[in-house]
Amino acid sequence: MDFNLANFGVKLKDIRVKFNLSQNEVYEQTGINPSTLRRLEGGKVIPKFETLEILSSLYKEDLLLLFSQYRIDHSLLFNEVYNRLELKFDKDEIDSLAKEILELETLLENSSQSYFKVQIHQLIHLSKAVLLYKKEGDSLKALDELVHGLQRTIPAFSVSTYSDFVYSTFEVRILMNIAFVLNKLHRDEVYVEILEFCHISSDKNDGIFPKICHNLSTVYIRAAKYEKALTIVNEGITSCQNNRNYNGLNLLYYNQGIIKFRLDQEDYSDSIGLALTLSTAYGHPKLSAKLLDNCREIFNMPI
Repeated sequence: MDFNLANFGVKLKDIRVKFNLSQNEVYEQTGINPSTLRRLEGGKVIPKFETLEILSSLYKEDLLLLFSQYRIDHSLLFNEVYNRLELKFDKDEIDSLAKEILELETLLENSSQSYFKVQIHQLIHLSKAVLLYKKEGDSLKALDELVHGLQRTIPAFSVSTYSDFVYSTFEVRILMNIAFVLNKLHRDEVYVEILEFCHISSDKNDGIFPKICHNLSTVYIRAAKYEKALTIVNEGITSCQNNRNYNGLNLLYYNQGIIKFRLDQEDYSDSIGLALTLSTAYGHPKLSAKLLDNCREIFNMPI
């Protein structure tokens, strides 16, 4: 558990000054050594329970309760940065990822919880990898980042042994990106195998599941396996609806429309319409325009 000791120290000094007490006067009334008080007010040490209890009587305030308010909730900060990264990944806004990476590195420096630090490290690895393979075009370095990211929690992990392990939701996120990088490295067979593995390994209630369904259905569309693709994309849509997780639902409906068009199903335009409407509603007007162009130019849809 971490605390903002510097800010708490400033508050502690403010209370003392409010009562017109010197550090020596506090010592005379409580027996707390002036050097201890200096370190507390300077944010240099974590205060002891007994010390805060004694000072509470003199300062006429529950300092134990006050101190608890200076706890740093790293999980909230982490989740806030993670959610921003997810939005940038989805919108393909990778040019500004350096901002989030810097925030994560700062969070890493200020955290003392070992497992939490591992999570931060893994998110940094993922973010750097996305920059490497999407912006800098260095897929080999990106693969190295992702592998090292998984090895922080699965030391024996390698691309050749990926199917030997059980993965958390976030580990699946990293594994899915390994598949993307392998695709760029023209290792198509392993790329598909890993996506299929991610699909069967993920809980349908996990937030990552619809993303996997979108990517796997895209693979099947390209391979003209439309019936298979439709099953997968429908699973993703159902997951979004059941869990009220609408992030990525627009792309699932887009794929559903493409598949239905290829299968000569007349209601394909309903799915495309939903995809365009949701893209605009999510604040992605450029994506909406791109999807519409793809329908006309790539798939020759009469939209």
